[in-house]
Amino acid sequence: MARSVSSLAFVALFMRLDASFATGETATLSGPEMLAKMGVGGDAVGPQDGGKICWKKDLAKTIEKCEHIHLDFEKLSPSEFGDVMRVFKLGKVITLSLRGNKISEAQGLEVAQAVKLSNVHTFRYRDNPLSPAAMDALCAAAKDHPSLTVFDVRGANLADEVEGGTKLGGLLKDNAGLATLELRGTRIGPIGAVAIASALRQNTKVQLIDIRHNPIGDEGASALAELLKTNSVLRWLFVEDDSISAEAMAALKQVKPLNPEAQVYERRRYPRRGPPGLEEEQAEGAKKDEL
Repeated sequence: MARSVSSLAFVALFMRLDASFATGETATLSGPEMLAKMGVGGDAVGPQDGGKICWKKDLAKTIEKCEHIHLDFEKLSPSEFGDVMRVFKLGKVITLSLRGNKISEAQGLEVAQAVKLSNVHTFRYRDNPLSPAAMDALCAAAKDHPSLTVFDVRGANLADEVEGGTKLGGLLKDNAGLATLELRGTRIGPIGAVAIASALRQNTKVQLIDIRHNPIGDEGASALAELLKTNSVLRWLFVEDDSISAEAMAALKQVKPLNPEAQVYERRRYPRRGPPGLEEEQAEGAKKDEL
């Protein structure tokens, strides 16, 4: 439980970072300098809980202490990748971001196995290729995961859009804790969107889903419109693509959702995990669950 709340505090840090980016305050700062500006110690210590934030430069010396590992757009050697997976499996890592690392299918399968054994809360596999086998393994690892709340595969370029969308639908049916699903630009088509919408009708945890820049067409938009009529939990739905007609998009926006707080957006105007207050609400809900 302590980890869940501390992970949400980490989310709040990056929401403040996003706000600084919007005003240009941090445009010329390095990663550590940005953390310092946000009130985080210069020794890369995480917010509130002392969880260590690690970058590639930290792998050789302090990886065993890392709780938040950020390796976006890094060219990891096989030995570095192996070290990260070894530590990830130990259960201490709360956040793992591997964005844009050109991960191979074999490495993707290894990542999936590590996810299954980890206690990760936020997992980002953004901008990496996802073969059907790797997608299947990742969804299988995530569907029964006890702590995973953010699953980010934006720009993952699914090799099989039909099977990928269907697998993601299965994940949504089975995972009991996932709150945020990031699917922007993953090549999900109408069939995949219908599978995801169908699964979300039975899901009582997901609050935010971003399915922008996927060719879901009018059929996918219609399925999402029906979803809003039956789902009482979903609050933020991000939908935008040229494959959706103006009429279908208008119909989606005009739906009266079952959840009065639910909204449909075409642009992502909020930080990566949703509007301000989401993480505080999740933390409060976690406290109530504990009681």
